[in-house]
Amino acid sequence: MNTYTLMALCIGSGAVVYGWCLLFSRPRFGFVAPWAAAAGTLLVHHAPALGAFADAGAPLSMGIDPAAQFVIILACFSIGCAMLLSPGASPGDIWAAAAVGAAATAALAARQPVPWAVSIAFCSGAVGLRWISGRPSRAALGAGRMLGVGTTCLLLSVALYPASGPGIGPLASLEGGLLAAATVSLLALAPLGAWAAVGCVQESPVNAVLWIAAVVPVTLLTVVRLQFHMKIGTLVPYFDVPLVLGLGTALFQGVGALRVSGNRRYVRVLLADIGLAAAGFGTSHWQGAVGGVILLAAQATVAPILLQVPGTIPARLVQLAEVSLSGIPPSLSFWGRFLILQSLALANVGALDAGIAVVAMLLLATLTPLVPIRSASASSQPGHRLSWRTSGAVLALIGAYSWGLLPQLLLVPLGHI
Repeated sequence: MNTYTLMALCIGSGAVVYGWCLLFSRPRFGFVAPWAAAAGTLLVHHAPALGAFADAGAPLSMGIDPAAQFVIILACFSIGCAMLLSPGASPGDIWAAAAVGAAATAALAARQPVPWAVSIAFCSGAVGLRWISGRPSRAALGAGRMLGVGTTCLLLSVALYPASGPGIGPLASLEGGLLAAATVSLLALAPLGAWAAVGCVQESPVNAVLWIAAVVPVTLLTVVRLQFHMKIGTLVPYFDVPLVLGLGTALFQGVGALRVSGNRRYVRVLLADIGLAAAGFGTSHWQGAVGGVILLAAQATVAPILLQVPGTIPARLVQLAEVSLSGIPPSLSFWGRFLILQSLALANVGALDAGIAVVAMLLLATLTPLVPIRSASASSQPGHRLSWRTSGAVLALIGAYSWGLLPQLLLVPLGHI
């Protein structure tokens, strides 16, 4: 599939929906833009005539495989649900979603270090600028700094790629260290991830989902693929740093999730799962890579619900969203954490023990608060009639649980990682 076709779908759908919202003064319908891009991706891929047209011109076709298509559709679905659940999508939200979607498509399609690094830099830069311009705060400025550090390390590592020689020596180790630093910054791993714990709560749900559903999965999938083009001397820091810092982040955030409540608890669970996904990648086994993508898919699906202001979504739907992250089968998070634990067992017994401790803490953090919430919801929670927000939350939950019940459907695209 031609990459530029998908980029045109992202930008074109954003432009059309933006103009339609201005013409009819209906900003709420901005959620149609990312969903239109996702539908266009499926249509171009599966329709024979459109697929032949999209594949025409080999020099312009960089190739989007099924795993990349899955991540693109997941990001569009999650961003669209966030816009649907929000009071109204601003023009900045629509253009930010279009720009991030186009940059993420280019990053997933790139097969060379330079276009990949530039695309990731543009994608994360757009998210950082949106955070700073949306609700300026110390956390937003910290997000801009850390995302800037990550993209700077990424571009420096690309600059060292041709100079590192055969791949053994100090330059090769420096290149691997820079790539590891870029991964740590973009995924908000400790000690560079304090901004995410605060920023995802303070920012609007749409801006937070741009990072959760686009930057994080795209970064993880592309670094997994980049390992096959790495030189020998770069692999040790490239794998070991995400493994150690990922497990450290997961343990730290898992403990923090037991001590807080509300949106802050969900953000801690999110960061712990990102740490587990990074640790799974650091094991260099395919189970860790596939499990990490599945775990991030579970987070991105319910993020639009759990990032909303408490009380705006019916309590029952919030409970179902939290249960989907508990790791109880057949939830999607169960399959992701199960595969990551398999990869940790193949890597190191100590890493497996730490992973089991994290999974246990996340189970307690997501299930323990449901008991008092359930008792209070029947008496004190007001009734919620069917609305745009309720419909969007139900749609997100259907996606979360249907993928968990049919995990074999995920192995079809993710088998191409």
